[in-house]
Amino acid sequence: MISIAQNQHYHNYSCIDRVGLGGGLILMWKDGITCDIASTADNIIHAHVKLDPSKPEVLFSFMYGSTYTDPKKKQWNFIYEFSEVVYQPWLVLGDLNFHLDKNKCSSDTWVQNRVRDAGLDDIGYEGKDYTWTSNIYGTGTRKATLDMGLGNPDWFLNFPQTKVFHLNHIASDHCPVLLVTKQQAPSSVDQNVRVKALTHDLENWYKIQTSFYKKKSRDKHILDMDNNTRYFHSLVNKRLHRNNINALLYNNDNGCKDRDSVSNLLTYHCSFIACTSNHVLHYNDFNNVFHVITDVDNMALLSIPSSEEIITLVKSMYAWSSRGPDSFQAGFYQSQRPIVGKDVTDVVQSFFETGFMPKHLNQTYICLIPKVKEPKKASDFRPIGLCHVIVHTMKHKEGVSGIMALKLDLSKAFDKLEFPLS
Repeated sequence: MISIAQNQHYHNYSCIDRVGLGGGLILMWKDGITCDIASTADNIIHAHVKLDPSKPEVLFSFMYGSTYTDPKKKQWNFIYEFSEVVYQPWLVLGDLNFHLDKNKCSSDTWVQNRVRDAGLDDIGYEGKDYTWTSNIYGTGTRKATLDMGLGNPDWFLNFPQTKVFHLNHIASDHCPVLLVTKQQAPSSVDQNVRVKALTHDLENWYKIQTSFYKKKSRDKHILDMDNNTRYFHSLVNKRLHRNNINALLYNNDNGCKDRDSVSNLLTYHCSFIACTSNHVLHYNDFNNVFHVITDVDNMALLSIPSSEEIITLVKSMYAWSSRGPDSFQAGFYQSQRPIVGKDVTDVVQSFFETGFMPKHLNQTYICLIPKVKEPKKASDFRPIGLCHVIVHTMKHKEGVSGIMALKLDLSKAFDKLEFPLS
């Protein structure tokens, strides 16, 4: 193992010799990189590394996972016990030799449970869907993702853009992987600005911060606990990390990776599913629609809502859900009602009086929600609209009866489904 470092002219290295033909691990680093080896045992090299002067020191556990039951349990039991004394960003990286899929063998299930108990989570990848094949050319019939990175909450908090890149196979059944901790962040990340503690009224804003991240984390299980903002914050970073769209497939095999081509592909797909080729709709077709709104119902729907109705609707909204084009969430209007409350009621009542809505109020953000865990095509996303909070108050006008229209995305079953009325 030492000869490998010497042949590559690396003066800094740490290695674990192989036993027979199996195992063996070597870590090499260049001059100028701060790397302190903590321990080397059981085919795991633990190293403290300084990646960024503005970030805390990180802990890497470079690991070659055993394929045998007893050594495998020994390794992952150690990782679990080690996790209880790690208080810094931590990443387990290497050929871990287990599957993350839930439908694999029982030994994989045991490791998955150990990984979960240790508070580790997959950091994601870019490239091919596998790192191992049954031959050295990367074209084997059996394929699996065995090389990966697992990070703790502190890692996602400090390095939310980290990903493992799967490179091309070169004379090995495993492909080389490249760890990247900084990437060009999409503009959507910039729109999710963290709530910062204000110097005045600290207690009130701390509650707002906790509520914000709890909502953004989508955690529905933890209801009664202390203000664990750090926990929810790490979940937010994980969601942002997973929701980034770095590349998409089109025409099955071809892919687009740059921002413009991804944008054009998504724009075309959303336009395609929202449009129809049957543009003819005769006025007589409306005679087939039954009248269910009475004159009394119509008067109630057309009546101008009172200030109390509007304020009640604003209070009933989720405080810190995703924001629209106005960049304000309902929580802003709720907490600042003494200042902006009259302006909101005036705008809504003016709409019902005149039927006129300012053009900028009707602007909408189109947000893409993944339908599957690892979306790869444009059809794997469901578009939703994020509109102004004030528009929400107009949409919530209630009457005795109403009509609801459903727009269904059937692209998973059909490319397109149309039924002409005439």
